[in-house]
Amino acid sequence: MQRVTVRAGETIYRQDEASDRAYMILSGEIGMERGGVVVPARAGELIGFSVLFDRPYGSTATALGDASLLAFSRKELRALAEAGLLHVQGTLERGRLSEDDAVILACWAQFKEAGLGPDRGGPLQRGLAQ
Repeated sequence: MQRVTVRAGETIYRQDEASDRAYMILSGEIGMERGGVVVPARAGELIGFSVLFDRPYGSTATALGDASLLAFSRKELRALAEAGLLHVQGTLERGRLSEDDAVILACWAQFKEAGLGPDRGGPLQRGLAQ
């Protein structure tokens, strides 16, 4: 997991590219474009979750303004889901993280950046180590 800052107009990923990361939007707006239609995604939303299924991205994601994101690898996102820290089904149905999931991911990011890890040696850490 890493923080990513993007500038207005910067493309995060393109439709049909191989997916390698999912992103939680911390601040700003990301335009999700598919078939000429742009839908804004905002803070708390998860984009690029096709990475969970090893599928190409289904849209092009471009920053509508400066934005801050958390980037998750496939392995990290799967480990969070398997540890029960991310309710993937609800996220996929809504296209948005629940408030609880957003708080959990933000806390997890802070612990990881501090080198502490929220679950030292537990299922989350074992999943990320694989």
